[in-house]
Amino acid sequence: MTGCRFVHDYRAEYSVKDLCRVAQVPRSTYYAWRNHEPSQRDLADETLLEDIRAIHSRSRSTYGAPRVWGQLRHQGHRVGRHRVARLMAREGLVGVHGRKKWRRGRRDVAPAPDLLQCDFSASRPDERWVADVSEFHCLDGTLFLAGIRDLFDRGLPGWAMGERQSTDLVVSALVMALSRRRPEGDLVHHSDKGSIYTSLEFANRLADWRVTASFGSTGDCFDCELNRHPLTRNVKLRCLLDASRRGSHRKQRVVRGRRAECRPTDWRAVVSLVDGSCHEPVVRRSKHERRVIV
Repeated sequence: MTGCRFVHDYRAEYSVKDLCRVAQVPRSTYYAWRNHEPSQRDLADETLLEDIRAIHSRSRSTYGAPRVWGQLRHQGHRVGRHRVARLMAREGLVGVHGRKKWRRGRRDVAPAPDLLQCDFSASRPDERWVADVSEFHCLDGTLFLAGIRDLFDRGLPGWAMGERQSTDLVVSALVMALSRRRPEGDLVHHSDKGSIYTSLEFANRLADWRVTASFGSTGDCFDCELNRHPLTRNVKLRCLLDASRRGSHRKQRVVRGRRAECRPTDWRAVVSLVDGSCHEPVVRRSKHERRVIV
């Protein structure tokens, strides 16, 4: 039992009575567990565990539960696969696998708190700005679009494009927005906790213009307000339809329930669309097309 094990491990530092109260385990249960003699199943598990450690060590810690179970079967052991997995999990024996752990990011990276709290509204112009970087895959490379959006009029006062997602890209977008709007009152700049926004250079630029920084919560997709802007949706949809009409080398049809993955032929087309696109895209649907997912 986990509670009895907790009491047994810390009984030298604290009294058993206090430990049982914390673990919510009766003292009679703990003493019965401590004085209990190991059963035949427990003794068999300890013997089996020695063979599992040996097989796992010979494989240079690369075998997982299925392969260890196969080796035990090859040696003549009649044991279940789930029993081997349980014993390996208890001892922390893990084989080599291709799974990647989802990193949520460090929580102490952002130098400022979240001032918006998912409240994407403003009472006056130049009160709250949200910033983000959008990525466009072109045939001749990747193009990054850094933009800043005003939450009052939903406009895009500043943007910058480049082939690398660097601090200079977001600084250029900030300089463009400040030079065009020249805000006079209190201004909040909200973004995610990316390294380009938490860098010292970007923080110094915000301090020079007396702009208050704000960073969204980690792993929250609702803070990505720039991707909801009609400009980025229009550019992505225009590039998709343009590549479909001109016959990209990645030919794919827009069918029911599938994603259309056509890439624009040139990144200059994206630049021209950013400079001249300011309206919502129009999607024409036929009887063979259900929708276009961008």
